[in-house]
Amino acid sequence: MRSNTLDITPTPRILRTLGEIPFQTWQCIAELIDNSIDAFLSDAALEGYDRRINVTWSSDSVGAANRTLEVSDNAAGMSIEQLQNAVRAGYTSNDPIGNLGLFGMGFNIATARLGEETIILSTRSGDPEWVGVKIDFQKLIDSKKFDAPI
Repeated sequence: MRSNTLDITPTPRILRTLGEIPFQTWQCIAELIDNSIDAFLSDAALEGYDRRINVTWSSDSVGAANRTLEVSDNAAGMSIEQLQNAVRAGYTSNDPIGNLGLFGMGFNIATARLGEETIILSTRSGDPEWVGVKIDFQKLIDSKKFDAPI
């Protein structure tokens, strides 16, 4: 039986990195798009596949507290274990020698700077259901735990 939460405790690398990266809004969005691009590049089976990344956001007519930003792609998707690693601050599956990046911090910094709540969903071909996790920064702070609901 699967737990109803994921442990997203950061790795120790977060302590040194967090205070050094002042992202602008456009950089946060670019980081999320880059994650989609990385997903396409890491899967040779997607070669020649019609790759798509869609970015949508709320208009200025929506109140600031209710605005949303959505970045979606049609890459191969992630298992629950891959999803857990993807949202853990400091985790990266990229080779640090051959790849640029923020050492597993880009997603976390971007989403933390863009808003108080992040929902990430994924599915893979053949999976019976979508998997996802909701990261509510204020709830994590209040609970003093790094457990996010699946």
